[in-house]
Amino acid sequence: MSDLKDSIQKSKEERIKKLEALRKAKQDREEAKKRQAQYLEPSMRDDMNRSYNSDLSLNISGDSPQAQILSPKKADIGIKTFNKMYLMPKAKSIVYEREIQVEIETDSEDEEKTENKGVRNAANERTGKAETKEEEVAEAAKPKEMDPEEAEVLIGTKEFGEFFNRCSFVVEKALEEKYNVIEDFILQQKVEDPFDQKGKMKLLQMLHFKDEDRCISSLDWSAHFDDTIVASYIKAELSETKLAHGVINIWHLEDPSVPKHTLYSQSSITQAQIYPNDPNILLGGSYTGQLLIWDLRAKALPIQRSPALNKGHTFPVIGISFAESRHSSNCVSLSSDGKLCVWMMSLLQTPVDIFEIKQRNEISINCMDFLAVEPWNYTVGTEEGLIINGIIQGSLNIEKEEINNQAMAPITSVHNHPNTESSLLLASSVDWTVRLYQKGTGKHLMSIDAYDEYVYDAKWSPANPCIFACCDGDGNLDVWDIGKSIETPYTRQNTSSKALNRVSWDNNGYRIVAGNSASAIYIYQLEKDFAHAKNDDWLKAIMHLGNNPN
Repeated sequence: MSDLKDSIQKSKEERIKKLEALRKAKQDREEAKKRQAQYLEPSMRDDMNRSYNSDLSLNISGDSPQAQILSPKKADIGIKTFNKMYLMPKAKSIVYEREIQVEIETDSEDEEKTENKGVRNAANERTGKAETKEEEVAEAAKPKEMDPEEAEVLIGTKEFGEFFNRCSFVVEKALEEKYNVIEDFILQQKVEDPFDQKGKMKLLQMLHFKDEDRCISSLDWSAHFDDTIVASYIKAELSETKLAHGVINIWHLEDPSVPKHTLYSQSSITQAQIYPNDPNILLGGSYTGQLLIWDLRAKALPIQRSPALNKGHTFPVIGISFAESRHSSNCVSLSSDGKLCVWMMSLLQTPVDIFEIKQRNEISINCMDFLAVEPWNYTVGTEEGLIINGIIQGSLNIEKEEINNQAMAPITSVHNHPNTESSLLLASSVDWTVRLYQKGTGKHLMSIDAYDEYVYDAKWSPANPCIFACCDGDGNLDVWDIGKSIETPYTRQNTSSKALNRVSWDNNGYRIVAGNSASAIYIYQLEKDFAHAKNDDWLKAIMHLGNNPN
Protein backbone atom coordinates (compact mmCIF):
# COMPACT_ATOMS: atom_id res chain seq x y z
CA MET A 1 0.00 0.00 0.00
CA SER A 2 2.90 2.43 0.75
CA ASP A 3 4.50 1.74 -2.68
CA LEU A 4 1.22 2.58 -4.38
CA LYS A 5 0.98 5.87 -2.49
CA ASP A 6 4.59 6.80 -3.41
CA SER A 7 3.99 6.13 -7.10
CA ILE A 8 0.83 8.23 -7.06
CA GLN A 9 2.70 11.07 -5.31
CA LYS A 10 5.58 10.99 -7.85
CA SER A 11 3.25 11.07 -10.84
CA LYS A 12 1.44 13.98 -9.28
CA GLU A 13 4.68 15.96 -8.80
CA GLU A 14 5.76 15.31 -12.41
CA ARG A 15 2.43 16.59 -13.73
CA ILE A 16 2.74 19.73 -11.58
CA LYS A 17 6.27 20.39 -12.98
CA LYS A 18 5.02 20.04 -16.56
CA LEU A 19 2.20 22.44 -15.85
CA GLU A 20 4.59 25.05 -14.37
CA ALA A 21 6.91 24.74 -17.40
CA LEU A 22 4.03 25.35 -19.78
CA ARG A 23 2.90 28.38 -17.84
CA LYS A 24 6.47 29.84 -17.84
CA ALA A 25 6.76 29.37 -21.62
CA LYS A 26 3.51 31.21 -22.09
CA GLN A 27 4.73 34.14 -19.97
CA ASP A 28 7.98 34.33 -22.01
CA ARG A 29 6.07 34.56 -25.28
CA GLU A 30 3.90 37.37 -23.95
CA GLU A 31 6.97 39.39 -22.78
CA ALA A 32 8.62 39.00 -26.22
CA LYS A 33 5.54 40.38 -27.91
CA LYS A 34 5.53 43.41 -25.61
CA ARG A 35 9.24 44.18 -26.34
CA GLN A 36 8.66 43.98 -30.10
CA ALA A 37 5.77 46.43 -29.88
CA GLN A 38 7.92 48.93 -27.88
CA TYR A 39 10.68 48.78 -30.54
CA LEU A 40 8.36 49.55 -33.49
CA GLU A 41 6.63 52.62 -32.00
CA PRO A 42 9.69 55.12 -31.91
CA SER A 43 10.68 54.51 -35.57
CA MET A 44 7.15 55.14 -36.71
CA ARG A 45 7.07 58.51 -34.84
CA ASP A 46 10.34 59.73 -36.55
CA ASP A 47 8.97 59.04 -40.04
CA MET A 48 5.83 61.05 -39.28
CA ASN A 49 7.87 64.08 -38.03
CA ARG A 50 10.06 64.15 -41.13
CA SER A 51 7.00 64.18 -43.40
CA TYR A 52 5.43 67.04 -41.50
CA ASN A 53 8.56 69.27 -41.74
CA SER A 54 8.83 68.85 -45.50
CA ASP A 55 5.24 69.92 -45.99
CA LEU A 56 5.80 73.00 -43.88
CA SER A 57 8.78 74.21 -45.98
CA LEU A 58 6.83 73.94 -49.20
CA ASN A 59 3.98 76.06 -47.86
CA ILE A 60 6.26 78.90 -46.80
CA SER A 61 7.98 79.12 -50.18
CA GLY A 62 4.75 79.43 -52.14
CA ASP A 63 1.42 80.33 -50.67
CA SER A 64 2.39 81.14 -47.14
CA PRO A 65 1.20 84.50 -45.62
CA GLN A 66 4.78 85.66 -45.14
CA ALA A 67 5.44 85.42 -48.88
CA GLN A 68 2.28 87.30 -49.69
CA ILE A 69 3.30 90.22 -47.51
CA LEU A 70 6.67 90.55 -49.25
CA SER A 71 5.21 90.55 -52.76
CA PRO A 72 1.51 91.37 -52.68
CA LYS A 73 1.08 92.17 -56.37
CA LYS A 74 2.37 88.97 -57.83
CA ALA A 75 0.65 85.66 -57.47
CA ASP A 76 2.81 82.72 -58.02
CA ILE A 77 1.20 79.40 -58.71
CA GLY A 78 2.73 76.47 -56.96
CA ILE A 79 1.92 72.83 -56.38
CA LYS A 80 1.16 71.49 -52.91
CA THR A 81 2.22 68.09 -52.06
CA PHE A 82 0.68 66.00 -49.23
CA ASN A 83 2.41 62.94 -48.08
CA LYS A 84 0.13 60.41 -46.36
CA MET A 85 1.25 57.28 -44.60
CA TYR A 86 -1.11 54.31 -44.20
CA LEU A 87 -0.40 51.94 -41.37
CA MET A 88 -1.39 48.29 -41.83
CA PRO A 89 -3.77 46.98 -39.11
CA LYS A 90 -2.18 44.84 -36.56
CA ALA A 91 -2.75 41.17 -37.39
CA LYS A 92 -4.54 39.13 -34.81
CA SER A 93 -2.22 36.60 -33.39
CA ILE A 94 -3.47 33.06 -32.92
CA VAL A 95 -1.79 31.18 -30.15
CA TYR A 96 -2.29 27.48 -29.58
CA GLU A 97 -1.78 26.54 -25.98
CA ARG A 98 -0.51 23.05 -25.54
CA GLU A 99 -1.96 22.72 -22.07
CA ILE A 100 -5.51 22.64 -23.47
CA GLN A 101 -4.72 19.60 -25.57
CA VAL A 102 -3.31 17.63 -22.69
CA GLU A 103 -5.67 15.85 -20.21
CA ILE A 104 -4.62 16.76 -16.73
CA GLU A 105 -5.74 14.65 -13.84
CA THR A 106 -6.70 16.66 -10.80
CA ASP A 107 -6.84 15.82 -7.15
CA SER A 108 -10.66 15.38 -7.25
CA GLU A 109 -10.37 12.44 -9.64
CA ASP A 110 -7.90 10.75 -7.37
CA GLU A 111 -10.25 11.27 -4.49
CA GLU A 112 -13.15 9.89 -6.53
CA LYS A 113 -11.19 6.75 -7.36
CA THR A 114 -10.35 6.34 -3.72
CA GLU A 115 -14.02 6.76 -2.77
CA ASN A 116 -15.14 4.22 -5.39
CA LYS A 117 -12.66 1.77 -4.05
CA GLY A 118 -13.98 2.35 -0.55
CA VAL A 119 -17.57 1.85 -1.73
CA ARG A 120 -16.65 -1.45 -3.36
CA ASN A 121 -14.99 -2.61 -0.20
CA ALA A 122 -18.05 -1.63 1.87
CA ALA A 123 -20.36 -3.43 -0.57
CA ASN A 124 -18.27 -6.55 -0.32
CA GLU A 125 -18.43 -6.36 3.45
CA ARG A 126 -22.25 -6.00 3.39
CA THR A 127 -22.54 -8.92 0.97
CA GLY A 128 -20.46 -11.03 3.27
CA LYS A 129 -22.59 -10.05 6.26
CA ALA A 130 -25.81 -10.77 4.31
CA GLU A 131 -24.57 -14.23 3.36
CA THR A 132 -23.66 -14.87 6.96
CA LYS A 133 -27.12 -13.71 8.09
CA GLU A 134 -28.83 -15.94 5.51
CA GLU A 135 -26.86 -18.88 6.77
CA GLU A 136 -27.92 -18.07 10.33
CA VAL A 137 -31.58 -17.78 9.27
CA ALA A 138 -31.39 -21.05 7.35
CA GLU A 139 -29.84 -22.70 10.37
CA ALA A 140 -32.57 -21.32 12.62
CA ALA A 141 -35.29 -22.43 10.18
CA LYS A 142 -34.25 -26.04 10.34
CA PRO A 143 -36.84 -28.08 12.24
CA LYS A 144 -35.85 -28.82 15.76
CA GLU A 145 -36.53 -32.18 17.23
CA MET A 146 -39.05 -32.05 20.05
CA ASP A 147 -39.08 -34.31 23.02
CA PRO A 148 -41.97 -36.81 23.13
CA GLU A 149 -43.26 -35.23 26.32
CA GLU A 150 -43.30 -31.73 24.79
CA ALA A 151 -45.02 -33.07 21.66
CA GLU A 152 -47.71 -34.75 23.73
CA VAL A 153 -48.38 -31.53 25.65
CA LEU A 154 -48.55 -29.50 22.43
CA ILE A 155 -50.97 -31.92 20.75
CA GLY A 156 -53.29 -31.68 23.72
CA THR A 157 -53.60 -27.90 23.56
CA LYS A 158 -56.74 -26.22 22.22
CA GLU A 159 -54.81 -24.00 19.79
CA PHE A 160 -53.14 -26.99 18.13
CA GLY A 161 -56.47 -28.76 17.72
CA GLU A 162 -58.03 -25.77 16.00
CA PHE A 163 -54.98 -25.35 13.77
CA PHE A 164 -54.94 -29.03 12.82
CA ASN A 165 -58.63 -29.12 11.95
CA ARG A 166 -58.37 -26.00 9.82
CA CYS A 167 -55.23 -27.04 7.95
CA SER A 168 -56.32 -30.64 7.43
CA PHE A 169 -59.47 -29.39 5.75
CA VAL A 170 -57.42 -27.24 3.36
CA VAL A 171 -55.04 -30.10 2.56
CA GLU A 172 -57.87 -32.55 1.95
CA LYS A 173 -59.55 -30.08 -0.35
CA ALA A 174 -56.34 -29.60 -2.35
CA LEU A 175 -55.75 -33.35 -2.63
CA GLU A 176 -59.26 -34.00 -3.89
CA GLU A 177 -59.05 -31.43 -6.67
CA LYS A 178 -59.29 -33.06 -10.10
CA TYR A 179 -57.75 -30.17 -12.01
CA ASN A 180 -54.61 -28.07 -11.98
CA VAL A 181 -55.23 -25.25 -9.50
CA ILE A 182 -52.61 -23.06 -11.21
CA GLU A 183 -53.89 -23.20 -14.78
CA ASP A 184 -56.95 -21.16 -15.81
CA PHE A 185 -59.58 -23.33 -17.47
CA ILE A 186 -62.32 -20.71 -17.77
CA LEU A 187 -61.79 -20.11 -21.48
CA GLN A 188 -61.46 -23.85 -22.14
CA GLN A 189 -64.76 -24.91 -20.57
CA LYS A 190 -67.45 -26.21 -22.87
CA VAL A 191 -70.99 -27.23 -22.02
CA GLU A 192 -71.37 -30.97 -22.38
CA ASP A 193 -73.98 -32.00 -24.90
CA PRO A 194 -76.20 -33.83 -24.38
CA PHE A 195 -76.92 -33.30 -20.66
CA ASP A 196 -79.23 -36.27 -20.38
CA GLN A 197 -81.22 -38.28 -22.88
CA LYS A 198 -83.31 -35.19 -23.70
CA GLY A 199 -80.37 -32.78 -23.55
CA LYS A 200 -82.04 -30.59 -20.90
CA MET A 201 -80.66 -31.24 -17.41
CA LYS A 202 -78.04 -33.37 -15.68
CA LEU A 203 -77.15 -34.23 -12.08
CA LEU A 204 -73.97 -32.52 -10.87
CA GLN A 205 -73.57 -33.64 -7.25
CA MET A 206 -75.44 -35.44 -4.54
CA LEU A 207 -74.65 -34.27 -1.01
CA HIS A 208 -75.78 -36.48 1.84
CA PHE A 209 -75.67 -35.80 5.55
CA LYS A 210 -74.79 -38.75 7.77
CA ASP A 211 -77.94 -38.46 9.92
CA GLU A 212 -80.91 -39.78 7.95
CA ASP A 213 -83.31 -38.91 10.78
CA ARG A 214 -83.17 -35.25 9.77
CA CYS A 215 -84.90 -33.54 6.89
CA ILE A 216 -84.03 -30.38 4.97
CA SER A 217 -85.79 -27.31 6.36
CA SER A 218 -84.23 -24.60 4.14
CA LEU A 219 -81.76 -24.22 1.25
CA ASP A 220 -79.95 -21.08 0.17
CA TRP A 221 -77.13 -20.24 -2.25
CA SER A 222 -74.41 -17.91 -1.05
CA ALA A 223 -74.57 -14.41 -2.54
CA HIS A 224 -70.75 -14.23 -2.40
CA PHE A 225 -69.65 -17.61 -3.82
CA ASP A 226 -71.40 -19.46 -6.64
CA ASP A 227 -70.36 -22.89 -5.38
CA THR A 228 -71.47 -22.58 -1.74
CA ILE A 229 -74.81 -23.86 -0.39
CA VAL A 230 -76.33 -23.38 3.07
CA ALA A 231 -78.62 -26.15 4.26
CA SER A 232 -80.48 -26.27 7.58
CA TYR A 233 -81.78 -29.51 9.06
CA ILE A 234 -84.67 -30.15 11.38
CA LYS A 235 -84.84 -33.15 13.65
CA ALA A 236 -87.57 -35.74 13.16
CA GLU A 237 -89.96 -35.96 16.08
CA LEU A 238 -89.43 -39.69 16.67
CA SER A 239 -85.65 -39.56 16.20
CA GLU A 240 -83.43 -40.72 19.06
CA THR A 241 -80.20 -39.22 17.71
CA LYS A 242 -77.76 -37.84 20.25
CA LEU A 243 -76.61 -34.98 18.03
CA ALA A 244 -77.62 -31.41 18.73
CA HIS A 245 -81.18 -30.57 17.76
CA GLY A 246 -80.29 -27.87 15.24
CA VAL A 247 -77.70 -28.37 12.49
CA ILE A 248 -76.58 -26.14 9.61
CA ASN A 249 -74.16 -27.43 6.98
CA ILE A 250 -72.30 -25.23 4.52
CA TRP A 251 -71.39 -27.30 1.47
CA HIS A 252 -68.69 -26.52 -1.07
CA LEU A 253 -69.30 -28.07 -4.49
CA GLU A 254 -65.60 -28.64 -5.14
CA ASP A 255 -65.46 -30.95 -2.12
CA PRO A 256 -68.90 -32.56 -1.70
CA SER A 257 -67.64 -35.39 0.50
CA VAL A 258 -67.75 -33.36 3.72
CA PRO A 259 -69.36 -30.05 4.75
CA LYS A 260 -67.08 -27.04 4.76
CA HIS A 261 -68.63 -25.83 8.04
CA THR A 262 -71.07 -27.41 10.49
CA LEU A 263 -72.97 -25.19 12.93
CA TYR A 264 -75.12 -26.25 15.88
CA SER A 265 -77.91 -24.92 18.07
CA GLN A 266 -80.05 -26.22 20.91
CA SER A 267 -83.29 -26.09 18.91
CA SER A 268 -84.12 -27.12 15.35
CA ILE A 269 -83.33 -24.59 12.63
CA THR A 270 -86.24 -23.71 10.36
CA GLN A 271 -84.54 -21.00 8.24
CA ALA A 272 -80.90 -20.06 7.51
CA GLN A 273 -79.34 -17.46 5.21
CA ILE A 274 -75.88 -15.94 4.70
CA TYR A 275 -75.68 -12.22 5.37
CA PRO A 276 -75.39 -10.48 1.96
CA ASN A 277 -72.79 -7.97 3.22
CA ASP A 278 -70.46 -10.45 4.92
CA PRO A 279 -69.80 -14.05 3.80
CA ASN A 280 -68.77 -15.07 7.34
CA ILE A 281 -72.04 -14.08 9.06
CA LEU A 282 -75.05 -16.39 8.98
CA LEU A 283 -78.56 -15.70 10.33
CA GLY A 284 -80.95 -18.44 11.36
CA GLY A 285 -84.43 -18.84 12.81
CA SER A 286 -85.29 -21.65 15.21
CA TYR A 287 -88.32 -23.75 16.04
CA THR A 288 -88.55 -22.09 19.46
CA GLY A 289 -88.80 -18.60 17.93
CA GLN A 290 -85.23 -17.46 18.57
CA LEU A 291 -83.04 -15.69 16.04
CA LEU A 292 -79.39 -16.75 16.03
CA ILE A 293 -76.22 -15.37 14.42
CA TRP A 294 -73.12 -17.46 13.68
CA ASP A 295 -69.67 -16.27 12.70
CA LEU A 296 -67.80 -18.81 10.58
CA ARG A 297 -64.49 -17.47 11.91
CA ALA A 298 -65.53 -18.33 15.48
CA LYS A 299 -66.86 -21.50 17.04
CA ALA A 300 -69.66 -23.69 15.73
CA LEU A 301 -72.10 -22.24 18.28
CA PRO A 302 -74.02 -18.96 17.86
CA ILE A 303 -72.26 -15.75 18.86
CA GLN A 304 -75.55 -13.90 19.36
CA ARG A 305 -79.16 -14.93 19.94
CA SER A 306 -82.46 -13.34 20.84
CA PRO A 307 -83.90 -14.10 24.30
CA ALA A 308 -86.29 -17.03 24.54
CA LEU A 309 -88.88 -15.11 26.55
CA ASN A 310 -89.14 -11.55 25.33
CA LYS A 311 -91.19 -9.35 23.06
CA GLY A 312 -89.98 -11.37 20.06
CA HIS A 313 -91.27 -14.67 18.70
CA THR A 314 -92.64 -17.48 20.79
CA PHE A 315 -93.70 -19.65 17.83
CA PRO A 316 -91.53 -21.23 15.10
CA VAL A 317 -89.86 -18.79 12.73
CA ILE A 318 -91.30 -19.34 9.23
CA GLY A 319 -89.18 -16.90 7.23
CA ILE A 320 -86.35 -14.37 7.49
CA SER A 321 -85.17 -11.63 5.17
CA PHE A 322 -82.64 -8.79 5.14
CA ALA A 323 -83.64 -5.14 4.77
CA GLU A 324 -80.63 -2.88 4.32
CA SER A 325 -80.64 0.91 4.61
CA ARG A 326 -78.04 3.69 4.65
CA HIS A 327 -77.97 3.95 8.42
CA SER A 328 -78.54 0.40 9.67
CA SER A 329 -78.58 -3.28 8.79
CA ASN A 330 -81.95 -4.80 9.64
CA CYS A 331 -83.55 -8.19 9.30
CA VAL A 332 -87.23 -9.12 9.23
CA SER A 333 -88.62 -12.34 10.68
CA LEU A 334 -92.09 -13.89 10.70
CA SER A 335 -93.40 -16.61 12.99
CA SER A 336 -96.27 -19.00 12.45
CA ASP A 337 -98.61 -17.00 14.73
CA GLY A 338 -98.47 -13.99 12.36
CA LYS A 339 -96.04 -11.87 14.38
CA LEU A 340 -93.61 -9.91 12.21
CA CYS A 341 -90.50 -8.44 13.90
CA VAL A 342 -87.81 -6.06 12.67
CA TRP A 343 -84.37 -6.52 14.25
CA MET A 344 -80.99 -4.81 14.15
CA MET A 345 -78.23 -7.21 13.17
CA SER A 346 -75.94 -5.76 15.81
CA LEU A 347 -78.49 -6.18 18.63
CA LEU A 348 -80.90 -9.11 18.99
CA GLN A 349 -81.90 -8.42 22.58
CA THR A 350 -85.20 -6.82 21.58
CA PRO A 351 -86.91 -6.14 18.22
CA VAL A 352 -86.99 -2.61 16.83
CA ASP A 353 -90.62 -2.94 15.64
CA ILE A 354 -93.35 -5.56 16.04
CA PHE A 355 -96.33 -6.02 13.71
CA GLU A 356 -99.27 -8.41 13.72
CA ILE A 357 -100.94 -9.95 10.68
CA LYS A 358 -104.52 -9.86 11.91
CA GLN A 359 -107.54 -11.55 10.38
CA ARG A 360 -111.13 -12.00 11.43
CA ASN A 361 -110.42 -15.63 12.23
CA GLU A 362 -107.33 -17.10 13.76
CA ILE A 363 -104.73 -18.08 11.16
CA SER A 364 -101.50 -20.06 11.09
CA ILE A 365 -98.71 -18.96 8.75
CA ASN A 366 -96.97 -21.68 6.73
CA CYS A 367 -94.68 -19.71 4.39
CA MET A 368 -93.63 -16.18 3.44
CA ASP A 369 -91.73 -14.26 0.76
CA PHE A 370 -90.36 -10.73 0.47
CA LEU A 371 -89.96 -8.80 -2.77
CA ALA A 372 -86.31 -8.65 -3.79
CA VAL A 373 -86.41 -4.97 -4.82
CA GLU A 374 -88.83 -3.88 -2.06
CA PRO A 375 -87.90 -5.75 1.12
CA TRP A 376 -90.78 -4.22 3.10
CA ASN A 377 -93.41 -5.78 0.79
CA TYR A 378 -94.30 -9.28 1.90
CA THR A 379 -96.54 -12.19 0.91
CA VAL A 380 -97.62 -14.99 3.26
CA GLY A 381 -99.46 -18.27 2.80
CA THR A 382 -101.60 -19.74 5.57
CA GLU A 383 -102.76 -23.11 6.78
CA GLU A 384 -106.31 -22.05 5.89
CA GLY A 385 -105.49 -21.56 2.20
CA LEU A 386 -105.23 -17.74 2.28
CA ILE A 387 -102.58 -15.65 0.52
CA ILE A 388 -102.06 -12.23 2.13
CA ASN A 389 -100.05 -9.36 0.60
CA GLY A 390 -98.92 -6.49 2.82
CA ILE A 391 -96.43 -3.69 3.20
CA ILE A 392 -94.65 -2.17 6.20
CA GLN A 393 -94.64 1.63 6.16
CA GLY A 394 -92.88 3.20 9.12
CA SER A 395 -94.59 1.88 12.22
CA LEU A 396 -97.70 0.67 10.34
CA ASN A 397 -98.44 -2.71 8.81
CA ILE A 398 -100.89 -2.29 5.92
CA GLU A 399 -102.51 -5.46 4.59
CA LYS A 400 -103.37 -4.56 1.02
CA GLU A 401 -104.85 -7.74 -0.40
CA GLU A 402 -106.22 -11.14 0.51
CA ILE A 403 -106.34 -13.92 -2.10
CA ASN A 404 -108.45 -17.02 -1.49
CA ASN A 405 -107.13 -20.29 -2.80
CA GLN A 406 -109.83 -22.04 -4.82
CA ALA A 407 -109.39 -25.40 -3.10
CA MET A 408 -108.93 -23.79 0.35
CA ALA A 409 -106.02 -26.17 0.99
CA PRO A 410 -102.93 -25.24 3.04
CA ILE A 411 -100.36 -23.20 1.13
CA THR A 412 -96.87 -24.72 1.24
CA SER A 413 -94.89 -21.97 -0.55
CA VAL A 414 -95.31 -18.54 -2.16
CA HIS A 415 -92.82 -16.74 -4.42
CA ASN A 416 -93.09 -13.34 -6.11
CA HIS A 417 -91.85 -12.95 -9.66
CA PRO A 418 -88.29 -11.50 -9.71
CA ASN A 419 -89.14 -9.16 -12.59
CA THR A 420 -89.84 -5.71 -11.12
CA GLU A 421 -92.46 -4.97 -13.78
CA SER A 422 -94.36 -8.20 -13.17
CA SER A 423 -97.06 -8.82 -10.57
CA LEU A 424 -97.17 -12.61 -10.91
CA LEU A 425 -97.30 -14.74 -7.78
CA LEU A 426 -96.49 -18.45 -7.68
CA ALA A 427 -98.06 -20.63 -4.96
CA SER A 428 -97.89 -24.36 -4.26
CA SER A 429 -100.37 -26.30 -2.17
CA VAL A 430 -101.14 -29.68 -0.65
CA ASP A 431 -104.06 -30.06 -3.07
CA TRP A 432 -101.48 -31.34 -5.64
CA THR A 433 -101.48 -28.11 -7.63
CA VAL A 434 -99.30 -25.11 -8.48
CA ARG A 435 -101.21 -21.89 -9.12
CA LEU A 436 -100.31 -18.58 -10.70
CA TYR A 437 -101.98 -15.38 -9.46
CA GLN A 438 -101.85 -11.74 -10.46
CA LYS A 439 -101.22 -9.46 -7.51
CA GLY A 440 -103.32 -6.33 -7.27
CA THR A 441 -106.37 -7.94 -8.82
CA GLY A 442 -106.30 -11.33 -7.08
CA LYS A 443 -107.01 -12.94 -10.44
CA HIS A 444 -106.24 -16.63 -10.77
CA LEU A 445 -104.33 -16.99 -14.07
CA MET A 446 -103.26 -20.61 -14.26
CA SER A 447 -103.46 -23.89 -12.37
CA ILE A 448 -101.11 -26.84 -12.96
CA ASP A 449 -102.73 -30.17 -12.06
CA ALA A 450 -99.95 -32.55 -13.10
CA TYR A 451 -99.11 -34.04 -9.70
CA ASP A 452 -100.21 -37.04 -7.70
CA GLU A 453 -98.66 -35.87 -4.41
CA TYR A 454 -98.27 -32.75 -2.32
CA VAL A 455 -96.29 -29.95 -3.98
CA TYR A 456 -94.00 -28.64 -1.25
CA ASP A 457 -92.07 -25.84 -2.94
CA ALA A 458 -92.02 -23.72 -6.13
CA LYS A 459 -89.50 -21.04 -7.14
CA TRP A 460 -89.11 -18.67 -10.12
CA SER A 461 -85.84 -18.66 -12.05
CA PRO A 462 -83.80 -15.46 -11.47
CA ALA A 463 -82.53 -15.49 -15.09
CA ASN A 464 -85.53 -16.48 -17.21
CA PRO A 465 -88.95 -14.91 -16.43
CA CYS A 466 -90.82 -17.88 -17.97
CA ILE A 467 -89.18 -20.68 -15.98
CA PHE A 468 -89.93 -21.99 -12.50
CA ALA A 469 -89.04 -25.18 -10.61
CA CYS A 470 -91.13 -27.17 -8.16
CA CYS A 471 -90.82 -30.40 -6.17
CA ASP A 472 -93.37 -32.89 -4.84
CA GLY A 473 -93.81 -35.74 -2.40
CA ASP A 474 -92.85 -38.39 -4.98
CA GLY A 475 -89.30 -37.06 -5.20
CA ASN A 476 -89.85 -35.36 -8.58
CA LEU A 477 -88.04 -32.16 -9.53
CA ASP A 478 -89.87 -30.41 -12.38
CA VAL A 479 -88.81 -27.42 -14.46
CA TRP A 480 -91.65 -25.59 -16.21
CA ASP A 481 -91.46 -23.12 -19.10
CA ILE A 482 -94.79 -21.30 -19.45
CA GLY A 483 -93.54 -19.79 -22.70
CA LYS A 484 -93.56 -23.26 -24.27
CA SER A 485 -96.23 -25.24 -22.45
CA ILE A 486 -98.48 -25.04 -19.39
CA GLU A 487 -99.64 -28.65 -19.56
CA THR A 488 -96.43 -30.65 -19.21
CA PRO A 489 -93.11 -29.73 -17.57
CA TYR A 490 -90.15 -28.96 -19.77
CA THR A 491 -88.09 -31.58 -17.92
CA ARG A 492 -88.62 -33.89 -14.93
CA GLN A 493 -86.05 -35.64 -12.74
CA ASN A 494 -86.97 -38.27 -10.18
CA THR A 495 -84.39 -38.17 -7.40
CA SER A 496 -85.58 -40.98 -5.12
CA SER A 497 -88.63 -42.31 -3.37
CA LYS A 498 -88.19 -39.74 -0.59
CA ALA A 499 -90.22 -36.55 -0.75
CA LEU A 500 -88.49 -33.39 -1.99
CA ASN A 501 -89.52 -30.49 0.24
CA ARG A 502 -87.15 -27.61 -0.69
CA VAL A 503 -85.85 -26.19 -3.97
CA SER A 504 -83.62 -23.18 -4.70
CA TRP A 505 -81.96 -21.55 -7.76
CA ASP A 506 -78.41 -20.27 -7.89
CA ASN A 507 -77.80 -16.58 -8.60
CA ASN A 508 -77.23 -17.16 -12.34
CA GLY A 509 -80.30 -19.33 -12.90
CA TYR A 510 -78.08 -22.12 -14.19
CA ARG A 511 -78.22 -24.65 -11.34
CA ILE A 512 -80.98 -25.97 -9.08
CA VAL A 513 -80.56 -27.50 -5.64
CA ALA A 514 -83.27 -29.66 -4.07
CA GLY A 515 -83.43 -31.31 -0.63
CA ASN A 516 -85.52 -34.21 0.61
CA SER A 517 -86.84 -35.57 3.88
CA ALA A 518 -83.83 -37.88 4.33
CA SER A 519 -81.24 -35.05 4.47
CA ALA A 520 -80.05 -35.66 0.89
CA ILE A 521 -79.29 -32.72 -1.41
CA TYR A 522 -79.37 -32.94 -5.23
CA ILE A 523 -77.81 -30.36 -7.53
CA TYR A 524 -78.88 -30.18 -11.17
CA GLN A 525 -77.44 -28.14 -13.99
CA LEU A 526 -79.58 -26.77 -16.81
CA GLU A 527 -78.60 -26.30 -20.41
CA LYS A 528 -77.42 -22.70 -20.82
CA ASP A 529 -79.44 -22.04 -23.97
CA PHE A 530 -82.57 -22.98 -22.05
CA ALA A 531 -81.68 -21.40 -18.70
CA HIS A 532 -81.21 -17.88 -20.07
CA ALA A 533 -84.11 -15.97 -21.56
CA LYS A 534 -84.48 -14.96 -25.19
CA ASN A 535 -86.06 -11.79 -26.51
CA ASP A 536 -89.49 -13.27 -27.24
CA ASP A 537 -89.84 -15.67 -24.29
CA TRP A 538 -91.81 -13.26 -22.12
CA LEU A 539 -94.21 -12.42 -24.97
CA LYS A 540 -94.86 -16.12 -25.54
CA ALA A 541 -95.59 -16.58 -21.84
CA ILE A 542 -98.09 -13.71 -21.85
CA MET A 543 -99.83 -15.21 -24.89
CA HIS A 544 -100.10 -18.61 -23.19
CA LEU A 545 -101.51 -17.05 -20.04
CA GLY A 546 -103.97 -14.94 -22.06
CA ASN A 547 -105.27 -17.97 -23.95
CA ASN A 548 -105.58 -20.05 -20.79
CA PRO A 549 -109.27 -20.40 -19.74
CA ASN A 550 -108.16 -21.11 -16.12
